[in-house]
Amino acid sequence: MTVLCGVGGSQVKPGVQNFIVYSAGGAGLIGLSADWGWLEAFSVVLGLVSWDTTQLCAVDPPGFVALTAADLFNSMLPALPGNQAAVAKIAQNVNTLAWYQFCQCSTIATPAQPASPTPPANPPVVSPTLPTNARSCYGIFSEGFYDLSATGLHTGAVLGNWPANIGNFNFQFETRNDFGAPHGNILFSIKWINAGNGIVRTDNYTLDPTLAVGGPFLTVPVNGVVPPPGAVSVRTDITSAVGVKDRANNSTEGFCGTNTGPTSITPCCGPDASVIAMLQTILGQVNLIQRQAVPFAYLSSTAHAGLAGTGSFPISGLLGVSVALTTLPASLGSSVGTPVEIFDAGFVSLGSADGYPQDYRVEHNPTLILPARAGAFTTLGYTFHPGIVATITELIREP
Repeated sequence: MTVLCGVGGSQVKPGVQNFIVYSAGGAGLIGLSADWGWLEAFSVVLGLVSWDTTQLCAVDPPGFVALTAADLFNSMLPALPGNQAAVAKIAQNVNTLAWYQFCQCSTIATPAQPASPTPPANPPVVSPTLPTNARSCYGIFSEGFYDLSATGLHTGAVLGNWPANIGNFNFQFETRNDFGAPHGNILFSIKWINAGNGIVRTDNYTLDPTLAVGGPFLTVPVNGVVPPPGAVSVRTDITSAVGVKDRANNSTEGFCGTNTGPTSITPCCGPDASVIAMLQTILGQVNLIQRQAVPFAYLSSTAHAGLAGTGSFPISGLLGVSVALTTLPASLGSSVGTPVEIFDAGFVSLGSADGYPQDYRVEHNPTLILPARAGAFTTLGYTFHPGIVATITELIREP
């Protein structure tokens, strides 16, 4: 029996798996409810979240809880003990969303999922997009004192392996007559190169032929050049038509999308989806390590009641167990104190098919056992003094 579903209780929806895991704090699950979209940016602090749906659906949903802007801000620093309450609120909302997605009432129509609490006013902005002049995502600037005394080709630097989201390039060519008499044409070339080092396309630009000695740089900007299909790198070359000595500069910058430089106010390169996914995976693994290896708290899970004598049962992914003695013979000795120390009540061992590393004496009622490597153990064995009846409750990590 549950409060939401009445006498008939609740159950897993047909077709739903027994074990479900979401990355990024269940962002994919949150996205199924349109009025909860504002929570997706903050649920990532939960890392990998998982549910045993048979346990999730056996009880009422925990219910939605309102979040303040301070809760959202504090949740971004989950390692601070004082911020765990904020993280717990987010987890409660995600667990409630999971219940309505995976569970149903057994004998009556399942009530509709309640509406989302009103999003907090002035919430923290995660990864804000700031209007700014576009900056090149990838580029190179090379300056050379080119000896153009002999007519011919002078190859420049090669720019390759640019990010996939680069849509166009800006180029700028400059030259100045430092020494010789006024000279003829200088040809700057943009050569697009494929993976086999073949030239896919050549774009040529000629500078003015009449440069006075010692005069200012003559500049030719070439903006918004879209790479041809198959190009993986680009090279800028200089070809002299008349023998002179000159100083020449060239710069190459790549921009994302249709950005072409400082006149644009849209950002340059947006987030790389693959990098974000990898960071979310890493965050999930780090959170998992923290919750399992250095937990700030634990949650009570399955309770094994009515245990007497000796026996064992399977376990998985535990932080530890709590042993409560529900029936305690008067014949057992004890020592008055806080807590009361009980003699010869029995012991508990956590291990696996490879063996049991050590026993843990049951000396208090209840006794808390938190082995350092509890998550690696698959079996719990117990031995109690005759007449003792105990309940062993599994303790698991926070979500």
